[in-house]
Amino acid sequence: MLTRSTKAAGEESPTKMALVRSKIEEAEQQLTIAEEEFSRVIRALRAAPRAEKTVTNTLIDAALGNLSAAKTRVIELKLLLVPDDEG
Repeated sequence: MLTRSTKAAGEESPTKMALVRSKIEEAEQQLTIAEEEFSRVIRALRAAPRAEKTVTNTLIDAALGNLSAAKTRVIELKLLLVPDDEG
């Protein structure tokens, strides 16, 4: 788990903070795309005949776990940007 720096978010360089926010937004967009792709894959697997289902539940579960962990990490990063008196 991430911990906040003793330096308030407002004390960081505005350019640096803008870059961090930009990277977090980019990560959120990538997560959204990954979720949409997962949804399509899961729908396709449900519709496929049993013999054609080559992706195991274990692989899907692991991938979903990684996706969830990435989302948690983005949330943690966003919280680091909130000044201590707001969070």
